[in-house]
Order: sequence, then C-alpha cells, then structure tokens
Amino acid sequence: MRRLVFAALIAMPVPAFAAEQCDHWTAGMQEDEGGSVMTASICAPAGKDKAYLSVTCGEPGKLSIRFLPAPTKGFPPGDNFKGKLEFSLDLKMFDLPSVYEEMDGALATDTVISAPMVDMLQHQKQVTVSETSDHGPDATFSLTGSRAAFQKLLATCEK
Repeated sequence: MRRLVFAALIAMPVPAFAAEQCDHWTAGMQEDEGGSVMTASICAPAGKDKAYLSVTCGEPGKLSIRFLPAPTKGFPPGDNFKGKLEFSLDLKMFDLPSVYEEMDGALATDTVISAPMVDMLQHQKQVTVSETSDHGPDATFSLTGSRAAFQKLLATCEK
C-alpha cells in the first residue's frame, strides 16, 4: 500500500514553483514553456496568496525577470497590458518596461546582466516590486540568499 501511495505522489505534476522559498532565494532547474531552465526565485506571502519573483537567463547578456503578483482585484486593466515595473532597493529605484503575460498572470521584463540593479539585488536586504499604474500590485521580497542564487544562475547565462 505504501508503494502505491509513493508511486502516486511521484506521478503527480510538479508546479513551476514547487521548491518555493519565502524566506530566502533559491536557484535550480524549473519547468518552463520551452523545457527546464535555471531559475533564481523567491516568493513573498501576501495573506493567503503569494507573490513570486523569478529570474532566468534571457538573450545573450540579458536576464529575464518575471513578477507574478498575488491576485489583485482590477488588475490587469485589460488585454495586452504594458506597463512599468518599479524595483525599490534602499534609496535607489529602477523602472523597467513590462508586458503582462496573460497565460500565467506574470509581468515580464528584461535587463542587462551588467545593470546596477542586478548587482544591488545581490547585496541589499529586500526589494519591493510594484507595477506603477494606479491599480498595480506590489510585493516585498527578501534578498537573503540572492547572491548565491544569482551566482548559480549567472554561471549558466551566455555573456
């Protein structure tokens, strides 16, 4: 009987954020639309729901950042939504253009690997990510463990 239960558990599909950590960053292979990709990620509790922040290698020399906010009433304001994501680190803020990905509800953006924001994400204590529209969601993420997670991720990216 135990073998049947164990076999059934192994056969269950694994969600993209199966190894979610809300207290520190992790890096590892996660399933994406195109297959397994190295991903640095964290989640932030938001009541009963969670928000997620993940970073993968993008085009050569770039990182792809995805912010999956906790469900928010009235967001997004419409199909094909484009906006800006604001990353607040200590006294420095970075605005990046973003595109809403309807399939999973994430806001996606890219940045160059050498961007000052990427370095700050590895050396600060927390980051608040917000969509800058009036109804945009936000979440605050710990940056504990981000340096090790980013180093593991960056080792796999094309420069």
